[in-house]
Amino acid sequence: IQKHTTGVNCDQCEIGWYRPLGVRPDANVPCLPCDCFKLGSSGSCVRDDSQAHLGKPAGTCDCLVGFTGTKCDKCALGFYKFPNCEPCPCDADGSMPSLDCGDTCICKKNVEGEFCNRCKQGYFFLDRDNPDGCTECYCSGVSKTCVEASGYRVQEVNSLNGWLVSDITGTYSAVPSVDTNTHLLSVGYYELPDVENYYWLAPEVYRGNRLTSYGATLTFRVSWVVIRGDTSGKPTSGPDVILVGSNGMKIGYGESFYHQNNMSVTVQLVENGWYEINKDGKSITRSDLLNILTDVKYLMIRAKFHTDQVEGSLESVCLETGVEGTSGTAVGYLEQCSCPPGYKGLSCESCDFGYARILPDSSTPHQQAVCSKCNCNGHAESCDTTTGQCGICEHHTVGLNCERCAFGYYGDAQQETPDDCKRCACPLEDSENNFSPSCEVDKSGKDYICNDCPEGYQGKHCEECTPGYFGNPLEKGSKCKKCDCNEGPCDPLTGQCLSCRGNTEGWRCERCKPVHYGDPKMFDCKPCDCSEIGVVKTDECDAESGQCGCKDKYTGRACDQCQAGLGNITAGCISCNCDPIGSTSSLCNPVSGQCSCHQGVGGSKCQQCLPLHYGFSDTGCKKCECNELGSVTQDCDIDTGQCDCVDHVVGRACDNCQVGWWGL
Repeated sequence: IQKHTTGVNCDQCEIGWYRPLGVRPDANVPCLPCDCFKLGSSGSCVRDDSQAHLGKPAGTCDCLVGFTGTKCDKCALGFYKFPNCEPCPCDADGSMPSLDCGDTCICKKNVEGEFCNRCKQGYFFLDRDNPDGCTECYCSGVSKTCVEASGYRVQEVNSLNGWLVSDITGTYSAVPSVDTNTHLLSVGYYELPDVENYYWLAPEVYRGNRLTSYGATLTFRVSWVVIRGDTSGKPTSGPDVILVGSNGMKIGYGESFYHQNNMSVTVQLVENGWYEINKDGKSITRSDLLNILTDVKYLMIRAKFHTDQVEGSLESVCLETGVEGTSGTAVGYLEQCSCPPGYKGLSCESCDFGYARILPDSSTPHQQAVCSKCNCNGHAESCDTTTGQCGICEHHTVGLNCERCAFGYYGDAQQETPDDCKRCACPLEDSENNFSPSCEVDKSGKDYICNDCPEGYQGKHCEECTPGYFGNPLEKGSKCKKCDCNEGPCDPLTGQCLSCRGNTEGWRCERCKPVHYGDPKMFDCKPCDCSEIGVVKTDECDAESGQCGCKDKYTGRACDQCQAGLGNITAGCISCNCDPIGSTSSLCNPVSGQCSCHQGVGGSKCQQCLPLHYGFSDTGCKKCECNELGSVTQDCDIDTGQCDCVDHVVGRACDNCQVGWWGL
């Protein structure tokens, strides 16, 4: 066994030893110790020539972080102060690479700071792979201050809905067919017969503001079918992708011949590789691309690849874009500019509220638009740059220049703030308790007056109920309601009636007072007036009918009568016992007990004739009718009716002279 060897056949060196190039495993001294710098290595080295093709011949030491060289006896790039090899203080992203960084950092072109750790003014995104260190702020040419935008994540736009086929100018278009099995889009040469090169025209979901797609990729897959046979046809060339901005600039990517019948292409949306169409292939700048991505008018993907092509298919299109607040891979190429007044957006690409986008000189192509302030008192999102007509007035304003508060609002709309016009609170802003549809500023200019309070409301802000109404308009859900007190007054907050008429009482004068009965709604409540003799309790009766609680034998509402066949309440309602001859009925008066007598009959029981009457019978008693001159008195015999005559007078009624006498 050879010393410091290992393995089944003893053909390998132990860890910490190596076999030099050309030395056989069976040599007398096949392995040598690794000659590594102790502070810079792990103590081991490459044990044979198996890694020579990787630039690591046998004996190459395994270096610790910060060290390099075959024996780990040098500081690695980015480290200094051998033998300790400390990290350079210079930011590796922003400084120029150096074997010995020393005490002075050499910054890249667009980087500054003692340690080259920040971008210069007008630049952003410190990047190690950027030879200049930082990228120039675009900011639509209106600002020089920007930082790297944060919080944006990659999201894919992937849809085959709404695609069309058009010529390279976008003038002519056709609707492609959809394969029911594969769902791929297809177009035949006959659908655009007069168009030499045609393109897939992207739907709206791929267009518009695509600044957050800068630095991302566009990946698509297409295929095509060529006529079989020996023809003179040949592959065609043209841009694989075309972007057209709303500023009129048209750029392309790729210009190749393809001999296969399908391809998958990935294009990075950075300026490298893109060129301006119709400008002799002039390369574009970063600003050119960002100007187009600000508002993409057309995105076109090549559909024609051969002169004898009969059909082209679009299989997939995936556009990466940055979306704020989602999950996924972070987007690092985006700038967040500090925009001047009138501009907004990541790159100040949009006009802020109250500004309109105009081109200073419409005759100059590709010119960046300028945001000009609208004369709309800050209340319209935009305006017509030719007529000056304001768009839809917001913030509750109206007028040609949004100079007045809308109906139902008050304030000075010309202060140019979103809060110029405040809603009339009459007395609350909530619609449930806003009782006046309009209001106006008062003389002080600091408050307002509700000028259309409905019936039942009063006060500067309709905050009180008028007399005859109750409620609390300042309390949500509460309204002024008419007092329900039979025309009487009530408490202005609670609605409790304060003065009830007609012997009524209660919160709404809704009932009669105690020991009263009747209809409180008609103010008609009367005392019970129960008979003290005939009632069980004198202090109560039915509230509606007034019926008192009667003792036995008593009846009537007030218990002031005897039941039928009884009479004389003071005597305790005894039996009538009316005389069957002298009375007209067996019933008597329920109060007094007096029987109902025939004419001329008297007595409580109708048991005798009345004075000056006679002849008691079932038809009554007759009047005496004694002659005043011929009778002693007016009374007569109760049975016969004979009057008491004076001398010489005769007759029952004493109304004749005796025979032989005259002169009565």
